[in-house]
Amino acid sequence: QSQQLAPSLHALSLRTAGRPTAEELTQALMAPNRTLVRTWGQRDTVHVYDPQDWPTWAASGATRTLSGRKLAMPTDADLAAAGARLDASLEPLARDDLFDLVTDGYRKTCETHPGGGAGDAALRLATGRMVWRLAHLGHVCVAHKTGSRQTYAARARWFPNLAWPELDTDDAATALARRYFGTHGAATVQDLAHHLGAKVTTARGWTERLAGELTAVACGERRGLMALKKDTEHLQAAPPEGARGWPVRLLPMWDALLMGHADKSWTVPNEDERKRVWAKAAMVHPVVLARGRVVALWK
Repeated sequence: QSQQLAPSLHALSLRTAGRPTAEELTQALMAPNRTLVRTWGQRDTVHVYDPQDWPTWAASGATRTLSGRKLAMPTDADLAAAGARLDASLEPLARDDLFDLVTDGYRKTCETHPGGGAGDAALRLATGRMVWRLAHLGHVCVAHKTGSRQTYAARARWFPNLAWPELDTDDAATALARRYFGTHGAATVQDLAHHLGAKVTTARGWTERLAGELTAVACGERRGLMALKKDTEHLQAAPPEGARGWPVRLLPMWDALLMGHADKSWTVPNEDERKRVWAKAAMVHPVVLARGRVVALWK
């Protein structure tokens, strides 16, 4: 998750051979030969992805609950105008570069929206919604900052050689569910829905499509746990021993391990302590991980 860039680079480094630095990972996001993409994905938050996975995320978007944003949405004509402007620009654009595309009717709608207001506030809401929606469609991603201005790039400009296959929506969502259980299993359908930002009923449909690949898992008093059959031998292996086998880790804010399950007891068994990690205003604090359990916070 990359709502804030620095923690996401820390999390990615922890999981990458050779432990690349923040500077090296930033180059992978921003350099001309970039190999990472930062854009809106699951749970209506910004994430860092492998560009090869971007088509799957975009194709599966219609099956997921994008967010609570229902009002002040741009029309197809608004999106077409913004998309054309971004496609035509040799450089990434900020929201204020799109202000002139906001029609009077759309601006007035945004003026009365709780997130809008008079003047530039309405324009920023309108253009922000344009960029956000284009990102969900796989047309736009997050680029660099120019001073305090966040810029956005068209996929055709930022990744001109990226293949973009037309994928079936349900097939794409099922592929993501398979990847989820391969990374976060054992997990429940509620965990899957939480992680991908979907309704439980929708996520249950994905697990039904994976029925031949999933197996039930027994673990204490938990119910409904599933994992991929091909992973059962790995999951039944004895845990590592000693500090070298399972070293202490400093996980950053919003680390993937902390965001992977609706059931937080996996990492913080004591319910009274969970509010210190998953705090108000969607804040997820950096933690010290020892043998799979959170034992402290860190700064």
